Amino acid sequence: MQVLAVISLAMTLMAMDPQAMQLSHDLQLHADALTRGLVVLAGCLAFVLAALLFNMAAARRLDRDGSMNRRRYRRGLMLLTWAMIVLFGAQLYWADWAAVVLSALHLRGWPLVAEMTVWAPFVAMLMGFWASAWLVDVRLRLMDIQRRLEAGLPVHAAGGRPVWGLGGFMAFQIRFHLLLVLVPLLAILLIHAGLDRLFPSVSRLLERWGLDAGQRGAIYGVALLGIVLGVFMVAPVMLAAVLSTRPLDDGPLRSGLESSLSRLGVKVRRILLWRTGGMVSNAAVMGLWGRLRYVLLSDGLIETLPDEQIEGVFGHELGHVTHHHIFYYLLFVAAGAFWIDLTAGTLLQSQWFSRLEASRPAISTAVEAGYWVLVAVGGGMLFGWLSRRFERQADLTGAQAISLDGLAHANLMPAAWAVEAGPGGDETVVVVPTDPGDAPPAARRVDLAAVPHPAAIEVYSAALLRIAQINGMDRNQHTWRHGSIQGRCDHLRRLAEPARFRRFNVVIGLAKLGILLACFGGLLLQFAAGS
Repeated sequence: MQVLAVISLAMTLMAMDPQAMQLSHDLQLHADALTRGLVVLAGCLAFVLAALLFNMAAARRLDRDGSMNRRRYRRGLMLLTWAMIVLFGAQLYWADWAAVVLSALHLRGWPLVAEMTVWAPFVAMLMGFWASAWLVDVRLRLMDIQRRLEAGLPVHAAGGRPVWGLGGFMAFQIRFHLLLVLVPLLAILLIHAGLDRLFPSVSRLLERWGLDAGQRGAIYGVALLGIVLGVFMVAPVMLAAVLSTRPLDDGPLRSGLESSLSRLGVKVRRILLWRTGGMVSNAAVMGLWGRLRYVLLSDGLIETLPDEQIEGVFGHELGHVTHHHIFYYLLFVAAGAFWIDLTAGTLLQSQWFSRLEASRPAISTAVEAGYWVLVAVGGGMLFGWLSRRFERQADLTGAQAISLDGLAHANLMPAAWAVEAGPGGDETVVVVPTDPGDAPPAARRVDLAAVPHPAAIEVYSAALLRIAQINGMDRNQHTWRHGSIQGRCDHLRRLAEPARFRRFNVVIGLAKLGILLACFGGLLLQFAAGS
């Protein structure tokens, strides 16, 4: 949902900048501002009604039969979310909602107020979508509580209630899916607006110093880039407050996690307890710089997993740091921006397209829309492929970070586990005694180039499966950014074979090299085109 929030915000900003993206006038609804506003309102109400009917039908099925096809239900939710994006696009570019806000409502000179007003229909549909989804979420959680009690797992009851009410559910969704994206972006937009007002005076000063328009534009670009990087550096401090966190208490768990930090060579400002009322079992890492980096562990995760498995999940989050995944994600976005700008300029500013636009406006509109659809689909597929590989690399680090000497004395098993060949050559997990003295000391640095021990792989895989069970997830359900839980566990077990381990690292290395080449190649072409 965070990705959809970013996409909708990007659509909002593009619709407000006619030079960035302007579809043909034939696409727009020719009507007065009031009519277009009513069309936008009707679209929002129609979507919320459709989401409500869908979730009410699922809730009635649960009340009647006590079961449902969760994979089919989540597929329906996904279709609804993408329908929301499509509808919002129609509101922006067909009903011309941005023009209504900027012109008819006279908000053009109000920074942030105009952007948030243009974005408001998407937020309104999202609120209705979440409120209707709560009807099913609360029933599924009550059913999962019974299964957890039967399995002997702990159940958290915040304020005497085993599951959250509508207010708690909405507050979590807003904090995690909206504010987590909105807070840093609003800070960037606000500072950008201030820079735009200040820069004309600075530009006149630079012009008196002999700098031409291109040099002044370069200075503006560097200043804007510095603002973006500065906000991203300090954003974790703001987001830690947004997500309702506090420092993790002293104790054996915290000492073990701090040992993992030392063994992986990662610096963080603080390990935080993420307070969700026990409703979420998850972890996250925030921050590009060690002094402003936080690792979050949810209360539901700490309550329901043993320390050895928490160590593996913690190692997964640190894996994103040790392998610089956040940095490569930023380079991927930058490379995409460079190449989209280059290809869009080549296509949409070519003489061929100009002649087509003059003679066949409807066809030119279809070509332009097709280009942006191709960019969205192709970019989404590439990003999903990269994200799934990075998640698997972080899984690998999570297993590597589990200390074997701790496993020998863990409550999870009487001794370390190993993988032996079963009948027909299939790999079968068996419990075999292992001398704890063979395990490396906990203080030794983790060797990221070494294949993780099968025992650590099994402990980490068990943690993933348990998180899926606690969160009511289908272990076989494939997601765009993470794949499936079962697929990740199976892949991790295959990496216990050294040849596959080496091949996987080669693939990751080539992917990172490709991102670097695409980013710097696009940057060089941008400079060449500008000159």
